[in-house]
Amino acid sequence: MALDHYFLMLRQVDEVVRQCMVDFNLQRRDENPLSQLRGRQINLLLTITRHEPCSLNDVMRLQGLSASAASTAVDKLVRGGLVKREINAANRRSVLITTKPEIHDFLAEIERNVQARLMELLKSCPQDELDRMDRASESFTRHLETGLTKDASMCRFCMNVASSAQ
Repeated sequence: MALDHYFLMLRQVDEVVRQCMVDFNLQRRDENPLSQLRGRQINLLLTITRHEPCSLNDVMRLQGLSASAASTAVDKLVRGGLVKREINAANRRSVLITTKPEIHDFLAEIERNVQARLMELLKSCPQDELDRMDRASESFTRHLETGLTKDASMCRFCMNVASSAQ
């Protein structure tokens, strides 16, 4: 099965997301705590946001970082006022990392900007074609989800390859 068009679409959507981030940071530089982040830090912040509350072990596993690298990266986000650490009520020896509510607001605004930009780019597309793309995307997503493990840290294919290598 050839997925050339799918990967091309991913690259193009990624470019729209990046441009929306740049535009957002330029427009809201003074009030936007995200404007000082680099790509890896934004990726880490998005990972924490998608999986929150998460432990440092979760961050290590999801980002493929060592304990010290994950701790240092999270410390930078904590010092920047983007995430916070809290004692896990269920396990007092564990710390949970969450994104601060105001950061959720910034991320939601960026997501709205991305969606608006994509809709602008697709405005000449007939509605029936948009509907077909939406159905295909839904089907693709559903099939991908069956291949992911519960915590989405590693797909089943990658787990099988890793376990057979041991």
